[in-house]
Amino acid sequence: MWTHPPAFPRDTFTFVRIIRDHQYVSSRAGTWITDFPDSDLNLSFRVQQMTSIKVDSDARTLRLTSPDLYDYPWIYMVEVGSLHLRDEEVPILRNYLLNGGFLMVDDFWGEVQWNNLAREMKRVFPERDFTDLPMDHPVFNCVFPLKGPKNKMQVPNYGQGIRSQYDHVTWE
Repeated sequence: MWTHPPAFPRDTFTFVRIIRDHQYVSSRAGTWITDFPDSDLNLSFRVQQMTSIKVDSDARTLRLTSPDLYDYPWIYMVEVGSLHLRDEEVPILRNYLLNGGFLMVDDFWGEVQWNNLAREMKRVFPERDFTDLPMDHPVFNCVFPLKGPKNKMQVPNYGQGIRSQYDHVTWE
C-alpha cells in the first residue's frame, strides 16, 4: 500500500484487468485470470517505483460491459490467444479505444493464437490492420530508452528462446 495526495484521490494510474469469457483456441490457451493478482500488483508497484506516475495499489477487474470502464484509460487482457469477444463487447471496445482508451494485450503463443487475436480485433476495427512500430518510435523512449534489435523487440518464452539458437525465430 502507498499513499496519494488527498486532493487528487483518483488522479492515479489503475491496473484494470478485463474479465472475459473463455474459449479454447488451442490446448495451450489460458484464461483471463493467468498470473492474477500477482502480475497486476507487480506492474502497478514497478510503475510507481520507476516513474513519477502515481499508481493506485488497488487493481480492478472489470468486464468490457461494465459502466465503470470509461473511468479507466488503460486496460489489460491476458491470454488473448483464447479471446472471443461477445457481440455486445465489440462496439464497446471500439468506442473505448476511439475515445483514447489504451488496451495492452499479453501472453499468446504462436501464429494460431496471434491469428485469433487479429481476427477478434478485426471485428473491432474492420478497416484497420496491425502495424509494427520501428524501434526508434517515441513509445520505446518515452520513459527511458529501450535498447534492442533494430527491427523488433521481442520477449520469447523459455522454450522458444532455447530453440532460437537453431532456427533464429525469437517471437512467440
